[in-house]
Amino acid sequence: MTITGTGKGQGVSNMVAAGLRVTWRFLANNWGRLVVTAYVLFVVSGIAVLGGRSTHQINGEVFVDWMEEKKDIVIKANPGGVWTWAYEYVKGPAMIKIEAVEVEDSGKKKDALWKYGPSNQCTADGDLRSMVNIQNCILPGAPVGALIAKIGGGTAGTKDGKLFVVGRMSIIEIDQNTSGPILLTMNDELTAMANHDGSIKVTIRLKRLEIPPPQPQIPGQSAGPLSNAPPAPDASVNSSAPVKSAPVGPIADKK
Repeated sequence: MTITGTGKGQGVSNMVAAGLRVTWRFLANNWGRLVVTAYVLFVVSGIAVLGGRSTHQINGEVFVDWMEEKKDIVIKANPGGVWTWAYEYVKGPAMIKIEAVEVEDSGKKKDALWKYGPSNQCTADGDLRSMVNIQNCILPGAPVGALIAKIGGGTAGTKDGKLFVVGRMSIIEIDQNTSGPILLTMNDELTAMANHDGSIKVTIRLKRLEIPPPQPQIPGQSAGPLSNAPPAPDASVNSSAPVKSAPVGPIADKK
């Protein structure tokens, strides 16, 4: 039997129509599942994009995509020791934002205050007018009464971790060699801690960063003390040629 061109075209049209009907029935029966799947893929892809970068911009303003957050951590001016254990553990490389929480007073927000002496109060930025010698404080050079942080170590040590001045707000970036708990306290002389009073609340946000790849070594470049060695003698110079020397002996008097 011979199939004409018209018959072939009709058969193709029927196959296309049948395929469309099957596709339509599949979409109609699974519409809800497809919507949920598409939404999940959209959310997962968005999280992957945001998780792979540290910052993004909205209307020209830079924002950090903080991954973890701990709010309303109470930091006492007199913790009973030296430090308040504020965050369990952080592993670098990472960015850490520490911010003192404002308090409400008569419907208005203002900086929280704490005391480093019976009549001496300040914000988390400390008191720049204090007569205390800041070189004798836990963090020398930082203002008396300022909020300071330590990464690593324990609640009683002052030399067992890395110290940072925080103030009312700070972003600290640590490298891959830094890890440990985050501890906070008021900066002052250790012998004056018992005179402190009050507390402030802080919020800690964390963004983990990617470990930078190792720097490639330039071919032919050597490391170590040999790199400072003097250059090798020029091979083009004929070292076998005789060297003429001046005659040795008494010099005759000229007349």
